[in-house]
Amino acid sequence: MSGFQDDVLDHLAQVVGGTISTVDSHFFSGDKNADGTGVAGLKGCWSEMPNGIQSTPTAFIEPGPFTAELLGGQGKEGEEDEVKLRLLVAKYDMKSSMGILTPFRDSVPAAFRAHMQAYAIPDCLDCFITKGTPGVYNYGGDDYFSWEFTVRVRRLLSVTYTA
Repeated sequence: MSGFQDDVLDHLAQVVGGTISTVDSHFFSGDKNADGTGVAGLKGCWSEMPNGIQSTPTAFIEPGPFTAELLGGQGKEGEEDEVKLRLLVAKYDMKSSMGILTPFRDSVPAAFRAHMQAYAIPDCLDCFITKGTPGVYNYGGDDYFSWEFTVRVRRLLSVTYTA
């Protein structure tokens, strides 16, 4: 049975990272597969938080808040998720690290504009970047320069309610 991980998070990571890994079904990397998929310059993207960061720039997806509402009675439900996409760059010197980080401000949103339904997320109306915030993020005890992107995913689900 599919769920939020397979139906949404994996698809979002594929937009950013590229081709699915043959080793880890939740890691996507056009870079490692050398096939030109995913956002240029990115090592890859996890659809779940990784155990550790091996190399940067890299990204991962985090579930976020969602809303759901019944639309017009029995059978249709609208859902809207705000998923976090965290992109990390190792902290070397400020000039070098920011030079690597800054171009992702344009290339990551562009990837979602090119894949508005994120490789056919089931029942997806659209998904796109609604916000981006640069900063410093601590992961596994290490500080990284980062972008935190908010990805809005809107879906229209066919549902059956029972008593």
